[in-house]
Amino acid sequence: MDLVVDANILFSALIKDSFAHNLLFNERFHLFTPDYIFSEFEKHKEEILKKTERIEWLILHLH
Repeated sequence: MDLVVDANILFSALIKDSFAHNLLFNERFHLFTPDYIFSEFEKHKEEILKKTERIEWLILHLH
């Protein structure tokens, strides 16, 4: 199944283990997102890393 994901949903899934995370990182789905998500990630990377329950390596390698 194809899903279009905006920055807020993706960043939320990166920060916390949640339903959104389980859905977005499920191999059954193909994710699409606008190109601006990469610049948004760079702009908010420090905030995401401060809030995340995940290891920094995972976050840094997703970009």
